[in-house]
Amino acid sequence: IHCVAPTVWAWGAWRRHRVAKSVDGLLCLFPFEPEWFEPLGVKTAFIGHPEAFNPAYDAPRRPDPASAPHIVMLPGSRRSEIRHILPPMLAGFEMLRDSFPEITATIPTLPRIADSIEASCAATASAEAISIDQDEGALFRALGSGHAVLAASGTVTLQTALYGAPGVACYIAPALSAAIGRRLVSMDRVILPNALLGREVYPFLFQERASAPALAGAMRQVLSDAEAGRRAANDAEDLRKMLRGGAGSFEAGVVEAMADWLGPPSR
Repeated sequence: IHCVAPTVWAWGAWRRHRVAKSVDGLLCLFPFEPEWFEPLGVKTAFIGHPEAFNPAYDAPRRPDPASAPHIVMLPGSRRSEIRHILPPMLAGFEMLRDSFPEITATIPTLPRIADSIEASCAATASAEAISIDQDEGALFRALGSGHAVLAASGTVTLQTALYGAPGVACYIAPALSAAIGRRLVSMDRVILPNALLGREVYPFLFQERASAPALAGAMRQVLSDAEAGRRAANDAEDLRKMLRGGAGSFEAGVVEAMADWLGPPSR
């Protein structure tokens, strides 16, 4: 029995045939995953996603809508990502200051990459308006005061959507990686909240579309939309219901699936 299905729905659909030959059962984190494997004779069960059970999402803090705009920038967790994604994010932030002179930003990050982020921010004219938080709990602390997020694609977009933060997603990769990605990756499924809800929770700007002016324009639109926060809160509620799968906890979902297959645990 294998827990966590390979993301064949995003790229490499052919991999599901290998999975079908090597497992008796598959525990899935997303509700649409069983349909990828059941036609191949794989016994599957949707068990919910552990992130959805985080109590931080049940009563998220919200910034004062009347306060000066504050955004959360999430340029990724790898140095290679930061090298490509953070510069246009910072340049876009400087452009946003033309429309919102009092705007500020926080970059929650990890200690191992904080030095790279600090150096990049220090080299900009907006350094004094950007704070960097590398302490434990940085992400949720930042989201609690942010009016919008500008996030690199990845699991973090699921976290920000579950929290109910409106915003924009983006990604920039080396040219060769981007070319390969365009051939192998289903771009409409890259941003998990979009794929799960079947609607655009976060607009996704990829590669040449993720220029500084484009990022600034997309964020300007979010910050100027009085309904963005309400829609994001509704999206968050829909995601939590979907990804909890009716179970009281992630562990309960696993136990229920295993009991259906193997019988109740012995006492």
